[in-house]
Order: sequence, then structure tokens, then C-alpha cells
Amino acid sequence: MTRLTDDELGELLSETFAGKENLIDRLPEATKRHGRGPALLAAAAVIAVLAGVLYGADLLDNADPVAPAATSTATPAPTVFSRIAGDGDIWGAVVVAMARQFKPAGVQWEAIQVNGGHLGSRPATVTFSSAAQAKIERAVKPVAPVIWGGPESPVSCTPGPVPIITVYPIFMYPDHAGVRAVFARGCGNRHDVTYRLERVGGGWKVTQR
Repeated sequence: MTRLTDDELGELLSETFAGKENLIDRLPEATKRHGRGPALLAAAAVIAVLAGVLYGADLLDNADPVAPAATSTATPAPTVFSRIAGDGDIWGAVVVAMARQFKPAGVQWEAIQVNGGHLGSRPATVTFSSAAQAKIERAVKPVAPVIWGGPESPVSCTPGPVPIITVYPIFMYPDHAGVRAVFARGCGNRHDVTYRLERVGGGWKVTQR
């Protein structure tokens, strides 16, 4: 095997790593010396260092991007109640909101008939405990007195001053409650609304969903 002179070895390295001059600053100090030391050992060190730098740079260029962590946007399933602690407060707030929302201008309610409805195919109809009835009456009193009806209460076709409001089971979510209610006053005057209730202080803030 023919031994290369220092000049021939330098020319070989220049051709091999042409265009990689920006990597020279990463070489160990020992490989930058131009004395008459063992040229082949220095060349091997240069090749090993440059090869390692190039391999590491290639890994960074071709690294797989890190996928962002998946986030869950699913809404927790609600719990359905027809009787819970505080149900009278929730139903009372809904009756008041609906009675005010659909009251025609110039009309004063003489009374509001409150019925308990059932949810879809569920056989049980909402029934009001005496405690719930007392809370509903207290909440609705500033608007009108309450008349207690039932699910089969007839609706007159005469648009009189006594609307019928039917409330349904309460859906409880972690941060709010949902209640469906139906307003009826005369034939053809019917409104089916689902309300959202959020705790605000000691009461409930009612908004239409």
C-alpha cells in the first residue's frame, strides 16, 4: 500500500468534505493542527468526527414530528332526575322564565297552571313533592299564583289569562342543569323550549338553549 504524503492527504480530505467547511468549527482542537504528527491518525479522527456530525444532522433532519397530545371534547353524559334536592328551585326558575318570556304585552296572568311531564318513553311522570311545590309556588308568586294540574289537563282554545306550563325531568351536568318545558295558551299557541340553568350565587341563571 502506497503511503500518502501530508499534501496528498490534505488534498484528499478537501475533495471528500468539499462544501462542509461550516463543520470545521466542530472538530476537536487536536485535528486542526498542521504539524508533522501522524497524518493518518489525524485523518481518521477528522473522518470519524465529520461522519458523526453529519449522521447526527441527518437524524435531526429526518426525525418524525411529535404528534400533539389528543384532547377530549366529549361532553359528559347527564344524569336524569325527576326528584332531587333543590328540584323545586330549578323547576320554579324555569316556570318564571317561561311565563315572562311568552307573556303578551298588556296581559296580566291571573294564575299559572303547572303540570308534570314525562320524558319520551319513560313511563313515570314528573311528580312534585310537597317541598318542591312550596318552592315552586314561592318562586312563581311574584308573577302569578300557581294552579296544580296534571299531564292530561285540557287546554282551552280561548287564549285566557291562565297559561299551562309543563315541566319535565331535570338533566344534571357537572356545571349546569337542563330542563325542557312546554308553554300552552289557547289552541295553536304552544312553545317547546329547553332551558339551561347555571348556579349564580344562591339562585339559578336561566337561559334558553
